[in-house]
Amino acid sequence: MRLHLLPILLCLALSATLFAIPVFAEPDVQLAEPHIDTIEDIAWLVGNWQGEHFGDLATTSLSMPTGNVIAGSYRVVNAEGICTIIELDCIEASDTGLTWHYNIFGPGMEPLDSPFGQAGAWKMQCLSDTKLRYWDESGKTALKGGSMELLADGRMKSTVTLVGEKGEQTIEFFSSRVE
Repeated sequence: MRLHLLPILLCLALSATLFAIPVFAEPDVQLAEPHIDTIEDIAWLVGNWQGEHFGDLATTSLSMPTGNVIAGSYRVVNAEGICTIIELDCIEASDTGLTWHYNIFGPGMEPLDSPFGQAGAWKMQCLSDTKLRYWDESGKTALKGGSMELLADGRMKSTVTLVGEKGEQTIEFFSSRVE
């Protein structure tokens, strides 16, 4: 089950790219171009993160950007020291903004069913220099939305809202950078 990015890693039913539009525009005044988020806008995510995932240890590693991509992985290890989830991630920038692609596996790299499906993609949007949100546009998974925010103390706060049999549930996770 994936509830992070990171953790997570990891965090967003929400709208598309923000537009900077003046309140009163003269007919001959050009409106500002919409901002399309780039890999550089989310560079604060890069590094190694560790936190708790429903009582288990969760780690996320995100590489330095190369071209239009940040690649990474996420894993969950239970109290017995056994890896239960492995996720491969790719955050890609395009002319329409950021997309977070993921594939979820079991410890032997066999595809693993989760509320998010075995593989998919979420749209991402920067809300500030240290906060972003994400959501599933397909409507085929339990994810309603999530967010990730770099807190003043250096920790990452990830919030995920899921919709299931028990209704809507919002969960928070915290992770810290590790060497």
